[in-house]
Amino acid sequence: MKKIDIVNKLAKANNITKKMAVEIVDDIFAIISDGIATDGRVDVRGFGSFIRTHREARDYKNPQNGEIVHGSAKKGVKFKASSCLKDSMNN
Repeated sequence: MKKIDIVNKLAKANNITKKMAVEIVDDIFAIISDGIATDGRVDVRGFGSFIRTHREARDYKNPQNGEIVHGSAKKGVKFKASSCLKDSMNN
């Protein structure tokens, strides 16, 4: 499923225009992104949690020439599904 599929289902289910549905979906994604950036975690009860992660800087070896490459520290996001979501997938 892609974002446009979510928009189409939201518009049809709530009898709103696709433009309004796009704005709603974009707003929800922006709120989740902002929450992850500021608080480090967003919990959506019954769905799951988005958790900000941190990877330390490390050195990598280039397999083609054996040269050592220095990688920088990075932040990422993990998603942990709630038990309700897992149960709905398995029923």
